[in-house]
Amino acid sequence: MSTIPDRDQDLIQFAVDHAEPWVQNAAQIGIPPAAAAQFGTLMNEAQIAFNAARAAREASKAATVTQETALKNLRNAASDLVKLIRAFAPTTSDPAKVYATALIPPPADPQRNQPPTAATNLKASLDATTGEIKVSWKATQDEPGTSYIVKRRTSGGSFVFLGVATGRKSFVDTTIPAGVTQLEYVVQPQRARLTGPESAILTVRFGPGGAGSANVAFSTETNDNASNTANNNNKLVSSTTTTSTRRLVA
Repeated sequence: MSTIPDRDQDLIQFAVDHAEPWVQNAAQIGIPPAAAAQFGTLMNEAQIAFNAARAAREASKAATVTQETALKNLRNAASDLVKLIRAFAPTTSDPAKVYATALIPPPADPQRNQPPTAATNLKASLDATTGEIKVSWKATQDEPGTSYIVKRRTSGGSFVFLGVATGRKSFVDTTIPAGVTQLEYVVQPQRARLTGPESAILTVRFGPGGAGSANVAFSTETNDNASNTANNNNKLVSSTTTTSTRRLVA
């Protein structure tokens, strides 16, 4: 065990207990009188510094409590005033002006936190020259930043990714398989990380000879089938039939 204490407060107490006896008995214990006197001076300086540091820590704790209380009061007051402004703004003829004058942003549009709505009124048109099919649709709510994933499947197959329409509500399918007799399309909206429901299935049918043949019948049909799984309960929404001479891209 060390003779000199490790803890600061214990060290000071050690000095208090030994300083005077060492000065008074310097010759008897073999230390220079000047060294004993200097030890007493250092003891006084250390004790003053220790007490000052402890007082500063206590003052800092008190100041921290005072600061936290003041900041809490300020935050509560700011929150109360913003609530009053937000409640007042909708009652005026120009809410945006109220928010601008108050230098606070308007409330976030809750609709932006919801997935985009499903595409509706899917239609297909045939380019008789190129054989390309243009799929178009409408949006119930045309939210900014919404893009549309277009998927396609052949008869009996699974839906596969075809492309993305950004900034428009149409998509041109330039990869029609030759000889196909039926294609089905669905459109699914997305905005940022939010994905909306798939649309009803748009069915495109080709007449005798299939895609790529001349004078083929081209018909479309939209089935209200939100899950896009084949079943016998599809509701026919619309159906159109046209006949044209065309060349289809293989």
